[in-house]
Amino acid sequence: MKKIIILFLAATSLQAPAQQADTVLSDADKLYGLSRFWQEANYNYAYFSNVPGLDWDSAYRAYIPAVLATKTLYEYYRVLQKFCALLKDGHTNVYFPEYISNKRGRRSFGDIKLELRNIDGKPIVVNTAAVTKDIIPVGSEIISVDNLPVKEYINTHVRPYISQSAEYITEDWCVDYLLDGFLGESVRVGFIKPDRSEHNIVLKREVKQVDWLQPSAFTLFELKWLPGNIARIDLNSFGNRKIVDTFLTVLPQLQKAKAIIIDLRKNGGGNSDHAASILSYFTNSDSIRGSKWFTREHRASYKAWGSFMKDSKDSSDWARKARDYYYGRVWFEGGQMTEANQAPVDKRMPGVPLAVLFGHATASAAEDFLIMLDGLKGRATTLGQRSFASTGQPIPFTLPGGGSARICTKKDTYPDGRIFVGVGIRPDIEINPTVNDYLQQKDPVLDRAINILQRKIK
Repeated sequence: MKKIIILFLAATSLQAPAQQADTVLSDADKLYGLSRFWQEANYNYAYFSNVPGLDWDSAYRAYIPAVLATKTLYEYYRVLQKFCALLKDGHTNVYFPEYISNKRGRRSFGDIKLELRNIDGKPIVVNTAAVTKDIIPVGSEIISVDNLPVKEYINTHVRPYISQSAEYITEDWCVDYLLDGFLGESVRVGFIKPDRSEHNIVLKREVKQVDWLQPSAFTLFELKWLPGNIARIDLNSFGNRKIVDTFLTVLPQLQKAKAIIIDLRKNGGGNSDHAASILSYFTNSDSIRGSKWFTREHRASYKAWGSFMKDSKDSSDWARKARDYYYGRVWFEGGQMTEANQAPVDKRMPGVPLAVLFGHATASAAEDFLIMLDGLKGRATTLGQRSFASTGQPIPFTLPGGGSARICTKKDTYPDGRIFVGVGIRPDIEINPTVNDYLQQKDPVLDRAINILQRKIK
């Protein structure tokens, strides 16, 4: 089953500025947007089992006065994002209208740039602007925002609007979007430098062309040669067929490598066919097999019969089926994702030592790659952090005022039924980065992979 979806990151937000108050929705539009999202989820959402304590109908009723009370389009979408976050799914999101999202930022503050990362539960600066690198240096810890302790600020202004499947990804995003807000507004930040001195600074969100201290421009594909004739290939997205074409271009070089590292740590997904095409060159198996998938099944008449029999003690197959349809417990099993191995036999590299790196940003079709790899028992050593823990096939739709949303309609599991959505795919060797790794510009995951492969080569 082909899945074509790229991971999109929905922005959270802070307090609305006065200039956004000029856009007003009618009460009818406000109710329609809320109702549209509620109904699409009610009918299609694949992971209600992950939120067993959620009464979706009651939540819908509770949010009616909330949306009606909004005075601007910005406030309205904030409420919808909060409603969406109740579902706790990384492929179920509400997105701002473009004209609002274009006015927001979280990393650029004039000459100061800040990239934050969740390290040991703390917001740590892992990259900054080269020209102002000593103002809030790499390794600094954010301890307060707008005079609130950072955890209190997150729990009030950030966490309620984040829709994610795994709690550890929610924590990552709470840090990533900690300073998100409208351009032109200021935010007061308290922080501790690596020398343990404490400081406060007022930052104004402003986009300015300033170079990062550690540049990190996106590249779809990159080949690097490491000591011991080890090839490292970075596959940073499966969203473009070009990733496969580029891989095939460098294949003659890769076939001369003594070992290969595949780095998926920046891969947010795309098309699982592209993932399978590349993986096929590392096995002699006739096919590449991935996850099993399921989607909810609806039969209106069975639901109607089930409504009359929901309290019945009738244990016949027909009665049980009717009740299952009524309660939304019937699933269509779509089978296992399977791709025929079309890699030419003489081009395959089934015996080359292989290491695969992945982490919290490895998502969607990149997680499908890992499930397919798991089926090739023992083919590679995997290292890094748990994956993004979210995949599926969302259904997109528009909302009043120019925004949009999507609902995940497909549930995926390992072929044997093991769950990875919400818990993540675990690497063979789990390595979490530390503050010192960023201060010393070390990559412990890559270093460990090189060490393992060098031993295998010998």
